[in-house]
Amino acid sequence: MIERVALELRAGNRFLVTAHLSPDGDALGSMLALGRILESLGKEVLLYNPDPVPRRYRFLPGSDRIARVLPAGERFDATIVVDCGDAKLLGPSWPGREVTGTVIVLDHHRTHVAFGDVVYRSDACAVGEMVFRIAERLGAALDREAAECIYASMTTDTGGFRYSSTTPDALRIAANLIERGVEPWKVSWHLFENWPMARLKLLLEVLGTLEVHASGRVAVLQVPRRIIDAHGASSDMIEGFINYARMLEGVDVSALVSEAEDGTVRASLRSVGRVAVDRVAAEYGGGGHLAAAGCTFPRGTTLAEATRRVVEALVAALDGSPELPSGHWSRR
Repeated sequence: MIERVALELRAGNRFLVTAHLSPDGDALGSMLALGRILESLGKEVLLYNPDPVPRRYRFLPGSDRIARVLPAGERFDATIVVDCGDAKLLGPSWPGREVTGTVIVLDHHRTHVAFGDVVYRSDACAVGEMVFRIAERLGAALDREAAECIYASMTTDTGGFRYSSTTPDALRIAANLIERGVEPWKVSWHLFENWPMARLKLLLEVLGTLEVHASGRVAVLQVPRRIIDAHGASSDMIEGFINYARMLEGVDVSALVSEAEDGTVRASLRSVGRVAVDRVAAEYGGGGHLAAAGCTFPRGTTLAEATRRVVEALVAALDGSPELPSGHWSRR
């Protein structure tokens, strides 16, 4: 399928490059790198996502070029959607075929609701790894800026090259990117450190909501909207908070349940080896990876109700789920 993708990219001249709403480091890094690679081949590229770039990713080269609204009258030969396992994650403003042209999907999630004309799926550690392979297939130059975006993509989805998705190939690619000028300390500092005070104060309050269930095997954190607003924080600042619940000794699975600005309630799920949380998320219309997934409850669902349903589903999964295959130790 990578050959078909390469053919489509060689043939087209105008491309729209986008990713799922609430873009994370893999979505943004792979999107920005692919855009830069296409431009190096003389293509016209529009980078697009309706949601703003979270503060921690604004260091990525080209992030200030991402449009949040599509200009009227735009038409593309093809649209490349990265890091997205379901078209509904693109949001209500997703344009029609008369705008997008051929839709090419690059995805590495295990749960995937098929959409698009050309779908390239892989078990790569991140879509950034797939973009690296596409650049190789195209014979495209990879400058330092594109390399940094791919490195950030891979660093995000491997948890700083700590999770089981950190394969020998991933490390070889990372070494290649460093040889092109990427500074690992700089990328990691932006991704995992460099916190604003509002985020630290928010974490202190969120940790105070910690509850454990199933004899300590399930840990849950809650984020009411009021505490985000009280600290002048933004929703993207809670990214990564779920890992604190997972760190607790004896925990097999953790959840972070938060009230979003749009009135929905979102649940992030993480497993350390016993529960395929993408199956739990799928019960509520979500998905993701074996050990890292999420779902969204509709407007009108209270934080307490969503939390109750998530906890019940996780406890049931603990009781009925077999061990994950060897090697699946927390992808994110």
